[in-house]
Amino acid sequence: MSAGEDDLVSAPSAWASIERLAILGVRVDTSGAAPIDRLPQPAHPDALVVDEAVRALASAELTMPEGFDALGDCIGLTEAERAEAHQAGWDIACARGSRLMALVVRRVWAGGEPTWRDHGPIQRRPMIGPNGKARWFRMVNEAAGPGMPARPREVDGWNVKGKRAYAGAYRKFTLHPHPLLLVGERIEYQAWALGLRMVADQVRHRLTEWRLLDTMPPLWPWMGEEERGAPRILISGVSTKAHQKADTAA
Repeated sequence: MSAGEDDLVSAPSAWASIERLAILGVRVDTSGAAPIDRLPQPAHPDALVVDEAVRALASAELTMPEGFDALGDCIGLTEAERAEAHQAGWDIACARGSRLMALVVRRVWAGGEPTWRDHGPIQRRPMIGPNGKARWFRMVNEAAGPGMPARPREVDGWNVKGKRAYAGAYRKFTLHPHPLLLVGERIEYQAWALGLRMVADQVRHRLTEWRLLDTMPPLWPWMGEEERGAPRILISGVSTKAHQKADTAA
């Protein structure tokens, strides 16, 4: 073994081990030289079949179909909130690559299945200003400069002198926790479940010694394919305190 090869196998530090894991995707056994009786063996034929099926996923790319709803068990979201959560969640899910092969292999390395379970009740809380109080907004028609036409613009809706909101002022709300994280996790979960089905269909009748289990992870477990809790209810928060009792949204 050359000096260069020895440097790769014998990590001089913990950080080098992390770098190797990032490059290779697997942990390398550095406990010592392998005994002579552990010579490389040809891969099992079934392993080659599975490898071929997984590699075939490289041509499959994730797309969000029209009408896809990862929050079907979340009641009370507005259409705008639901659309925002799905767009942002999709960006999170595909930030690490939108190809099925990468997702399936990455999950094999990590072990277990992607999570699809919720993060607890969602609260709709008013936007808060620097003073810790709910912010107010209003629309006014203002010109951007001399000689320019007036255009609607959103400005502060709180009347400091009157110590009250201007007539027609409104509040804006944010969701806590924001469901975009949940959407991202569920997109990755469903893509992983679809990837396993595609691999299973390719290898089911080609394996010689191993056999597939009849069960497959459900595609829509949050919609009742598994009995794990009731539908989630969106809560409209009346304050910024998460522990304070809140009214359920319509």
